[in-house]
Amino acid sequence: MAAREGEGPEGAAPEDAAAALQAEAAKKVLFMRIMDEGARRRMNNIRLANPAFAEQLEALVFQLVQSGRVALMDEKTLLALIGKLRGPKRETRITIRR
Repeated sequence: MAAREGEGPEGAAPEDAAAALQAEAAKKVLFMRIMDEGARRRMNNIRLANPAFAEQLEALVFQLVQSGRVALMDEKTLLALIGKLRGPKRETRITIRR
């Protein structure tokens, strides 16, 4: 069977790329509306240091905004969300034996 032009992964790639760019732009606009400057800076730092964790955090922020539980996100609220995602910090115990 011969594939027709515009079908298959090659034909869908430009449309997928355009949709991904559009979704990324919409996400950026939403973050500009709901986050203050301190929260945006912290999110950008997290995105640079740990992109996978930033994706989880973004998903959580979107859920909270869609459910109406958060209207504006400041840095303090973002830090609280980060603490919830990371869970309790393990205590580091150093024992010196002589």
